Amino acid sequence: MNIVIGQGSVLATPLQLANAYAAMVNGGTLWQPRVVDHIVTADGAVLENTPLAISKIDLGPRTVNLLRTDLQQVVNGGNGTARTAFANFGDNVELVGGKTGTGEVIKRTAENADEIPTDVDNALFVGVAPINDPKYVVVVVIERGGSGGRVAAPTAARVLQFLLNGVDGLTDVGAGEDAD
Repeated sequence: MNIVIGQGSVLATPLQLANAYAAMVNGGTLWQPRVVDHIVTADGAVLENTPLAISKIDLGPRTVNLLRTDLQQVVNGGNGTARTAFANFGDNVELVGGKTGTGEVIKRTAENADEIPTDVDNALFVGVAPINDPKYVVVVVIERGGSGGRVAAPTAARVLQFLLNGVDGLTDVGAGEDAD
């Protein structure tokens, strides 16, 4: 059961998560990660860093639509675990989807309660925008940060807010809800 929910022996880097989510929401194309899309040389020539598809996952349009809808509800739905973190997002919040996560690092038990005063968790949020035609995937992992909805989602919200609304559309960062 741990593997099903991404716990235990499941390990993934933020880049691997970004790649996986991008493939899920774009229809199944897994692209080779790139740091830049082009380089401008000293003499002004533009060198393109052409995207390279490295794999194709068989995802039907209905599946992609359901995934996008579910991700959108995490941010915009009445019971979404990231809804509080995106409450003051402003324009275009309906175009954002995401998934919160809380990775257990150290769990407090009756046997170790004297040594470990509280649980220690990693906060995680993966955001996608615009959800109807994805162009951006943002992954935020805050080691020992606690809840993904309370800590990582507000951080990702500001990045997504900048990407969708520009610098004039930014609002203050506030804690989200501890709802993972």
